[in-house]
Amino acid sequence: MKDEFVNLVNECFKNESSQFIHNASKDHAQVLIEKLIDFAIKKKVDIKIVSGHLTNDFYNLFNEKIATALEAGCKVSVIVLRPLELAKNKFAETVRNHSRGSCKQIADGINAPHFILIGDSAFRLEENHEEAKAIASFKNSHIGDILNNLYKKLDPISVAC
Repeated sequence: MKDEFVNLVNECFKNESSQFIHNASKDHAQVLIEKLIDFAIKKKVDIKIVSGHLTNDFYNLFNEKIATALEAGCKVSVIVLRPLELAKNKFAETVRNHSRGSCKQIADGINAPHFILIGDSAFRLEENHEEAKAIASFKNSHIGDILNNLYKKLDPISVAC
C-alpha cells in the first residue's frame, strides 16, 4: 500500500498535478512533506509551515532536506502554535540559524489548521491532526491563496522562538 502511495505522490510531483492526494498516516505525511520540500527546491520557492508542536520525532526527519532548501535559496518560515521546548528542537534550530529562515511561536490557545505551503499552490493541509488525515496537491492556487492569507494573519501575532 505504501508503494502505491509513493508512486502516486511521485507521479503528481512529476506532472505538477492539481489532483488531491488524501493521506491518513504519519508515513504518508512523511512521504508528502519530503516531496513537497523537493518541489520547493526544484521551483526555488518559499516554504511556509504552521505546526502544532514541531515535534522532534517527526520534524527532525526533514532536517537535512530543509537545510538543502535553505541553501538552494528557499525562504523557510515556520509558526508553531503550541511550542514545546523549541530551544532543543533541531528542525527549529536549522531554520532559525539560517539567514533565509524564520521560526516563530504564537500564544497558546490560538487554533489554526496545520499545513505546509510551497510557493503559492503546493500544499499539505491537515484535516484531522490526531489521525494524521490530510489533503495535498502540487498545484492548487485557490487553496494556496487561502493558506497564504491564513499565514499572513498568524505572522504578526507571532514572536521569534
